[in-house]
Amino acid sequence: MKELKLIPDIFLSNFNLSKPYKLTFAVTYKCHYRCIHCNIWRKNPKNELTLDEIDEFSKKYPHFKWFNLTGGEPFLRTDIVDIVKTLKENSKNFIIFNMITNAGFSPSYIYEKTKEIVELKIPRTIIGVSLDGYKELHEKIRSVKGSFERAIETFLLLKNLSRESKNFRTYFGYTISPWNVGNFLKTYFEVKSITKSLSLDDFHINVYHVSPHYYSNINIKFVGWNENVRKEVELISRLKPYIKANPVNFLDNLFLRDMIKFLRTSKTPHSCKALTSSVFIDSFGNVYSCTIWSVKLGGLRENNYDLEKILKSERAIKLKMLIRKLKCPNCWTACEAYQTMLGNVFFLLKDFI
Repeated sequence: MKELKLIPDIFLSNFNLSKPYKLTFAVTYKCHYRCIHCNIWRKNPKNELTLDEIDEFSKKYPHFKWFNLTGGEPFLRTDIVDIVKTLKENSKNFIIFNMITNAGFSPSYIYEKTKEIVELKIPRTIIGVSLDGYKELHEKIRSVKGSFERAIETFLLLKNLSRESKNFRTYFGYTISPWNVGNFLKTYFEVKSITKSLSLDDFHINVYHVSPHYYSNINIKFVGWNENVRKEVELISRLKPYIKANPVNFLDNLFLRDMIKFLRTSKTPHSCKALTSSVFIDSFGNVYSCTIWSVKLGGLRENNYDLEKILKSERAIKLKMLIRKLKCPNCWTACEAYQTMLGNVFFLLKDFI
């Protein structure tokens, strides 16, 4: 397993000695959906980083081993395959690539582009398909007719591809929000009636967050809905242990377990590893610790595309200390949770000893 090459970074992150080895990168803020829980589609982005600029900053910082590309809708970048290829060529050890799509246009196009990415032979490639509910609910949240059918078709095409390539996996990304809370099982059984071989293993659960600089949805806040979400996550968590055991499912179950803690307390369950293990860059080259805390560390264009210079700045060092102590907005998003769990492995192990 080439994922074992992450172990030195993970080990060092437990002592806050690692460099960021995971990049969350919004390759574009363009989006053709009008989701009611997110305002990314309102950004109307211009002058986003070009392929040459991506090449330049990734050459100067070749230490990322895990790339999480997001948007907007990443497949709206016609050069998406070239972006992944460039990141792979410039990385000393490209081990994991993951991306999420809303499947908002041609499923066959997404399939073909994904196939090209898989052919780059990255050790682990994972592409999720966003799904927010059963047909009527999903289309209400996404504000686009036909979006449910396109999500299902895209998933089925990618599922077939996963059977052909052992290094590729796909799943449904299901975010529990005030608009769909309490509807996961109804959604699951409706999708299962269409796809037949579906299992809970095919769903990755997230919870709704707000962010001024990423989702731009800080004006869409809800109070007192955590309790209902917690009950739904607890139900899903009780069902998931019956899935066959493997490292991915094991981490997913830990993620859900800690999500329950987060929903009870509104506090990140462990010392966060943003800026220790990971960093977020938006489509304009602005560098942040993560997708949630809107404190800008600097811009790539203003710093000669030298990410390391930004990460070593006094501002970044101070922010990293605050993040470790959870003096930040606090969250439990998939973008930050997995490397945070891995960077607190001694605290995780005590629950199993």
